[in-house]
Amino acid sequence: MAHIASAAWRTAPPMITEYGIDSRLCDDLSRHLEAAVHRPRTYQGRLDERLRKSEYAEISDDLERWLFQQVKPVLRHHFGTPVRRIPTQRSIAYRYGPGVGFVAHHDEVTEIERERARTTGQPVVGGDITVVTWLSGPESYEGGALFFENPALELRPARGAVVAFPATRAYVHGVRPIESGVRTTVITRVAASVNDATGSDSVGRPSAPE
Repeated sequence: MAHIASAAWRTAPPMITEYGIDSRLCDDLSRHLEAAVHRPRTYQGRLDERLRKSEYAEISDDLERWLFQQVKPVLRHHFGTPVRRIPTQRSIAYRYGPGVGFVAHHDEVTEIERERARTTGQPVVGGDITVVTWLSGPESYEGGALFFENPALELRPARGAVVAFPATRAYVHGVRPIESGVRTTVITRVAASVNDATGSDSVGRPSAPE
């Protein structure tokens, strides 16, 4: 895995780590989600199953901290900069069943999304880097690949794998339609801390939106 200069983290290629988190954390996250309340997830503040068909639940603070500690070293190595948690927001688990998946999109938060969230109560999750952790392996569902337009990639990794990429308009991506089964991932957004030599997770900031 190449080390990338701090100034270039915004243009780093996606990070793909097959063994991003351990099986115990996968199990604890899965148990947490079994007991959680799931709600339909919007796209740009609106429910439209022609564009996105998924449900979401928030991850507890303790589990998010544990997840962050496991992925922080590989994120720092790949993106060439310390990273921080953003303690004002939670990680979100997404559960995709049969349906459209999620059309191509970018991860920057828009003003219309923020405005609509005030009435819908949907979470708005900002950050510099998107971190996707798989809780279901490819044997659990058909279809459902994470795809990128540039670079052209299609990914269906193993349970516990982590994929991360800059949460900017340049990284257009989506989820291919789910043909059968259930695809579950956890989305975390972190802040790049190019001026912080420690990469401490005690303070965070949504410096570049979702």
